[in-house]
Amino acid sequence: MTWRIDYCILEKYDLENRLLPDQIKELENILWTFSTCFSCNPRETNLVNPDIELISEDPISIKLYKLSPRQTDILKNEIQKILDLKIIEPGESDYTLPMILIESTVKDLRPFIEFRKLNAVTKIEYFPSPNIEEYEFNLCHSYYYLKG
Repeated sequence: MTWRIDYCILEKYDLENRLLPDQIKELENILWTFSTCFSCNPRETNLVNPDIELISEDPISIKLYKLSPRQTDILKNEIQKILDLKIIEPGESDYTLPMILIESTVKDLRPFIEFRKLNAVTKIEYFPSPNIEEYEFNLCHSYYYLKG
């Protein structure tokens, strides 16, 4: 079975202009070898259990925005997709954040949730800064560099 890099990936990262044909073929072979690690669709995971601590216990409720009938249909379909993929589940909460549609760079409409007010009351967790020298060491021993 042969496998080719998706043309979107080639365009997005400009690989055809940045890599030689044999390098693209080598990349295809690597991706094929590890193809079980990739998915076209996001899936549910049990590897992460999010726990968001808030600095205020007052629920945040933002009024839903008005949408056109076309936008409402698109949004319902998108919500059904992520429900079917088990990324989200139905629930009840005092927190209400609107989901809207925004135009992506490829002119598609994609769902977007307004999290700014929730982020404003989320407790910030601090993590140690990564060691830049370790990154430099890893980069100098790398064969390919991709932006993104």
